[in-house]
Amino acid sequence: GEDEGEGSEEGAQPSRDGSRRAVRQRVKPFLIDVTAVSVAQFGRFVQATRHGTEAEAFGWSFAMAHFLDAATLAAADAEDGPGRMLDAPHWVAVLGADWRAPEGPGSTTEGREGHPAVHISWNDAAAYCKWAGLRLPTELEWEFAARGRINDEPFPWGGDEDGGTVNGWQGAFPDENTAEDGYAGTAPVDAYAPNGYGLFNTVGNVWEWASGGDAKRRPLRGGSFIDSVDGRTNHPLRVSTRMDNSADAGSFNIGFRCASGDVENLAPGEGLDQESLAAVVEKEGVEGLKRYLTARGKDADVFTPGEAQKGVKRKRREHKERRAAELAEAEEDRRKAAEFYAAQAPPHDEV
Repeated sequence: GEDEGEGSEEGAQPSRDGSRRAVRQRVKPFLIDVTAVSVAQFGRFVQATRHGTEAEAFGWSFAMAHFLDAATLAAADAEDGPGRMLDAPHWVAVLGADWRAPEGPGSTTEGREGHPAVHISWNDAAAYCKWAGLRLPTELEWEFAARGRINDEPFPWGGDEDGGTVNGWQGAFPDENTAEDGYAGTAPVDAYAPNGYGLFNTVGNVWEWASGGDAKRRPLRGGSFIDSVDGRTNHPLRVSTRMDNSADAGSFNIGFRCASGDVENLAPGEGLDQESLAAVVEKEGVEGLKRYLTARGKDADVFTPGEAQKGVKRKRREHKERRAAELAEAEEDRRKAAEFYAAQAPPHDEV
């Protein structure tokens, strides 16, 4: 059956947490993983497919200076180094940072196998989902699941900031993290109490990719361990929190979880704009577009230009035939009416 939940309306004005105006929408059945994909799970995928992440292809990825050693910082700040973000120098481009070495050379995921895989781009996440026979959740699905049966509240546990524990930033950002929640960086994927649907870490820990958008901007949901519940540090941690990033982007606070289901639950109009539909046709053809629409619960006839032209001609011919039949029927009605009134006329004398 279907259930009703909250989601964000496509195109509405974003708020401070990046969300759009909340709307209520029916959600058809789907499945979603209770945790983000762990380092161990991603490792099995890489072992089976030899997939190389985009961070590995680029040779670097972003991490925060607070978590880096002196040698890594020196390499980034060297004249020929990759440097830092100009407007946010605590973000450092780290040579050799990837899912195996989240803080760059010398770091490891040993002992963190149960933590979320990070430095994962949207494209990497989509490749994993395809291998696993799954898909990324839509934003509507992600938020519906993240709320855990609780609508109209900002947190998975309700409306009280102190009502639950998440992995966020505590202390003077970006140089001090008191780790009162138990972790300075990422936490295990099943840390803290689950929400009403049994999902862990739907806010905080790592940003999670969702489906939608385009190659220039893909949606991320939930915030990460460098954000805060009260919103004073970076993004406020809410079930509605979102932002966009390019499909090839990754950093040490970005991961993902998987979903599945015959129908993708979309916000009104999402994925049905002309640009998205044209991209599907270009990549997968008309049959691919039919599958795309069906997966989104949109039953529609799709035609090639040639088929459409034939269809137009057929409709014109059918219209002409129907019009001719209507005219013939009207003429027959007039003839019968004339005969009827002639039969009813009184006899008259001949002159």
